[in-house]
Amino acid sequence: QQQQEQEQQQQQQQQQQQQQQQQEQQQQQQQESVSQPACF
Repeated sequence: QQQQEQEQQQQQQQQQQQQQQQQEQQQQQQQESVSQPACF
């Protein structure tokens, strides 16, 4: 039981990290798309 719980916790942490990375990438893309039209 303890081993299973630990594995679940690790999986949850990995998922959270992936979500954070995705959010950061989205934010960067938004910033880039906004800065491009300003150049014109």
